[in-house]
Amino acid sequence: MNNQSYRQAIGQKLEDFRKSQNLSMYRVAKNGDIKEHSVAAVEKGETAYTIDSLLGYLEGCNLHLFIGEKDNPIDVDDLLKSMPENPSE
Repeated sequence: MNNQSYRQAIGQKLEDFRKSQNLSMYRVAKNGDIKEHSVAAVEKGETAYTIDSLLGYLEGCNLHLFIGEKDNPIDVDDLLKSMPENPSE
Protein backbone atom coordinates (compact mmCIF):
# COMPACT_ATOMS: atom_id res chain seq x y z
CA MET A 1 0.00 0.00 0.00
CA ASN A 2 1.42 3.41 -0.92
CA ASN A 3 0.98 6.71 0.92
CA GLN A 4 -1.92 7.82 -1.28
CA SER A 5 -3.75 4.55 -0.60
CA TYR A 6 -3.18 4.95 3.14
CA ARG A 7 -4.50 8.54 3.06
CA GLN A 8 -7.59 7.44 1.15
CA ALA A 9 -8.23 4.47 3.45
CA ILE A 10 -7.84 6.62 6.57
CA GLY A 11 -10.04 9.32 5.06
CA GLN A 12 -12.75 6.79 4.25
CA LYS A 13 -12.67 5.38 7.79
CA LEU A 14 -12.93 8.88 9.24
CA GLU A 15 -15.81 9.79 6.93
CA ASP A 16 -17.63 6.56 7.82
CA PHE A 17 -17.18 7.32 11.52
CA ARG A 18 -18.37 10.92 11.12
CA LYS A 19 -21.49 9.77 9.31
CA SER A 20 -22.16 7.01 11.87
CA GLN A 21 -22.21 9.73 14.54
CA ASN A 22 -24.57 11.88 12.44
CA LEU A 23 -22.00 14.68 12.36
CA SER A 24 -22.05 17.11 9.47
CA MET A 25 -18.84 18.36 7.91
CA TYR A 26 -19.80 21.80 9.23
CA ARG A 27 -20.13 20.48 12.81
CA VAL A 28 -16.76 18.69 12.65
CA ALA A 29 -15.13 21.85 11.31
CA LYS A 30 -16.73 24.01 13.99
CA ASN A 31 -15.92 21.58 16.84
CA GLY A 32 -12.34 21.17 15.62
CA ASP A 33 -11.77 24.85 14.81
CA ILE A 34 -10.87 24.10 11.19
CA LYS A 35 -12.36 25.01 7.80
CA GLU A 36 -14.91 22.77 6.08
CA HIS A 37 -12.58 22.35 3.09
CA SER A 38 -10.04 20.84 5.51
CA VAL A 39 -12.63 18.28 6.63
CA ALA A 40 -13.23 17.37 2.99
CA ALA A 41 -9.48 17.16 2.26
CA VAL A 42 -8.92 14.75 5.15
CA GLU A 43 -11.83 12.53 4.10
CA LYS A 44 -10.74 12.49 0.43
CA GLY A 45 -7.16 11.63 1.37
CA GLU A 46 -5.78 14.73 -0.31
CA THR A 47 -2.24 15.84 0.38
CA ALA A 48 -3.18 19.49 0.85
CA TYR A 49 -4.07 19.32 4.55
CA THR A 50 -1.79 19.94 7.50
CA ILE A 51 -1.30 17.94 10.67
CA ASP A 52 -3.26 20.72 12.39
CA SER A 53 -6.19 20.00 10.07
CA LEU A 54 -6.03 16.30 10.90
CA LEU A 55 -5.84 17.03 14.63
CA GLY A 56 -8.75 19.48 14.30
CA TYR A 57 -10.75 16.81 12.47
CA LEU A 58 -10.09 14.32 15.25
CA GLU A 59 -11.07 16.91 17.87
CA GLY A 60 -14.20 17.75 15.91
CA CYS A 61 -15.25 14.08 15.96
CA ASN A 62 -14.12 13.58 19.57
CA LEU A 63 -11.56 10.98 18.45
CA HIS A 64 -8.07 10.20 19.75
CA LEU A 65 -5.02 9.37 17.69
CA PHE A 66 -3.12 6.24 18.67
CA ILE A 67 0.24 5.39 17.14
CA GLY A 68 1.90 2.00 17.51
CA GLU A 69 5.02 0.38 16.13
CA LYS A 70 4.63 -2.10 13.28
CA ASP A 71 7.21 -4.44 14.79
CA ASN A 72 5.81 -4.20 18.30
CA PRO A 73 2.18 -5.36 18.33
CA ILE A 74 -0.05 -3.81 20.96
CA ASP A 75 -1.83 -5.95 23.52
CA VAL A 76 -5.29 -4.40 23.57
CA ASP A 77 -6.03 -5.70 27.07
CA ASP A 78 -2.90 -3.99 28.44
CA LEU A 79 -3.81 -0.81 26.60
CA LEU A 80 -7.32 -0.77 28.04
CA LYS A 81 -6.01 -1.37 31.56
CA SER A 82 -3.71 1.65 31.24
CA MET A 83 -6.54 4.01 30.26
CA PRO A 84 -8.25 6.18 32.89
CA GLU A 85 -11.73 5.03 33.88
CA ASN A 86 -13.22 8.44 33.08
CA PRO A 87 -11.26 9.89 30.13
CA SER A 88 -13.10 13.22 30.31
CA GLU A 89 -11.38 14.11 33.60
